Amino acid sequence: MAVCAFGREIKRTETDLKWFSKEEARVLKTKERRGGDLAKFLRMAGMLSDIEARVKIIGGNPVETQRYDFETGRLTASGGNPPIAPPMRPLLVRSKHALNHRKVLWLRDSFGTALSPFMAATFIETLQIHYAALEPETLAGLVETYRPDYVFLTVVERDARGEWFRKPPARLWKE
Repeated sequence: MAVCAFGREIKRTETDLKWFSKEEARVLKTKERRGGDLAKFLRMAGMLSDIEARVKIIGGNPVETQRYDFETGRLTASGGNPPIAPPMRPLLVRSKHALNHRKVLWLRDSFGTALSPFMAATFIETLQIHYAALEPETLAGLVETYRPDYVFLTVVERDARGEWFRKPPARLWKE
C-alpha cells in the first residue's frame, strides 16, 4: 500500500515516528467504481473502471476524528475516521488515539483521499488543504500560525512540475 511506502521513506530520517504495517491495515472489501480523476481528464470515465478498497486499521484503540474549519475554529464533523476529499479551505483533523503526538500540515490533492484515514490514525493533528487552493504566501502564513512538526506534500505526478511548485514562498526560505 502507498501509505506503507510513504511511512517507510519518512522513517528513514524520522526514526522515532510510529507507522502502521501492512498487517495492521486490512482490506475489508473492494468494490468496482467508474474511473477516477485521470479517467475524467481523458474523458473516459464511462469506459474505464477502478477498484476501490475499504481498509480497516486494526490494533490499538479505534481512531475517532473531529474535523474543524481551521480559519473559523468551527467543528464541521466528528466521529469515525472517514476518507476526506481534498479540502479547498484549511481543514484541521484531530484524532484521538493517533500513533504519534505530532502536528502535520499536509498539502495534498485528490490522490490523498485514500491516505487521509491513515494520516488521521498516525498523527494527532493533521491540517489538510489542496495545494492548488493556496497562494505561496498563504502557505507561509499557515506554517507560521499552525507551527507544524512536519509539512508533507503529496501530489499527483502530472502536477509536480506545475507553476505552483516553481514559486516557493520567500518567507519559508530564510537564510
